[in-house]
Amino acid sequence: MGTAIARNVAVEKANGQYLAFIDSDDLWKKEKLTAQLSFMEENNYKFTSTSYEEVDEKRNPTGKKILSQKKLDYDGLLKFNQGNSTIIYNANELGKFYIPDIRKRNDFVMWLQVIKKTKYIYGMEEALTQYRIRNGSLSQNKLDLIKYQWKVYREIEDLSFIKSTYLLLHKIITIILR
Repeated sequence: MGTAIARNVAVEKANGQYLAFIDSDDLWKKEKLTAQLSFMEENNYKFTSTSYEEVDEKRNPTGKKILSQKKLDYDGLLKFNQGNSTIIYNANELGKFYIPDIRKRNDFVMWLQVIKKTKYIYGMEEALTQYRIRNGSLSQNKLDLIKYQWKVYREIEDLSFIKSTYLLLHKIITIILR
């Protein structure tokens, strides 16, 4: 079906207070849900992410840790997409969000919808998610990702050419510096 349709089916069937996704190439540390839900409840946050670390195909750490931003608004999230498997949001308070059937960046589109409703996403510094670097994964082709990022900015979010160009250049520089 593809990830967008699969995610929408999961959202439709979900009936809990919180929604979280884990991509097939990602791993959660055993304490992720408990720690992140405590963080949310203690601070009355409705939309959160965690930092994550990269691991290879055999789950060996690569030494790379991607820090979650402490607090982002819509414009901040446009620049710093938080890893899909790091995010939890309160569906009881914010509602359910569905995404367009695009091959890549559909999770990003969902998080942009959520932040428009809640205003902020709050990040935990603790790396509770592991992002597995695999050959042949959808995120391996960086040029293709950039194309989809542009599509999100221009076609889905309807941002101006200038703002989209600025955001895309920011994304490219961020990827290079990582």
